[in-house]
Amino acid sequence: MSKVREVMTRNIFCASPFTPITEAAQEMRKSEIGVVCICHNGKFRGLITEREMSVAVGANVNKLKNQRVGSLLNKHHPKISPGDEIMQAAKVMLRNAVQELPVVQNGKLFGLLKFDDIARQSPGVVAMLSTKLLTVGH
Repeated sequence: MSKVREVMTRNIFCASPFTPITEAAQEMRKSEIGVVCICHNGKFRGLITEREMSVAVGANVNKLKNQRVGSLLNKHHPKISPGDEIMQAAKVMLRNAVQELPVVQNGKLFGLLKFDDIARQSPGVVAMLSTKLLTVGH
């Protein structure tokens, strides 16, 4: 079975907690990514998903210029380690209903594992886990 480090996306946009929301949103659109990882002093601090960004933009359009991404930070998003197996990562994604997992070890961000990365590498794993999830009643 493949390890997370073998299939994760390595070149990801990482912002400081002090990055303006407008700048992060522009980078998301330009790079066609659905998540912004937040790092500070070499350590992973959390992330912001496209959905969280959309809600913030819609709710605070007048204050947007002064708001920083750190104010939207999701510190509780599940993470995975580079040495973990793909099957374990897929289970974490399905259990938590997320499309991406930050790949973190000793507080340092190594990359981002996206559902698409798993599907490309191991379509059978995705099909099997999806079937399991459906039979359990989710």
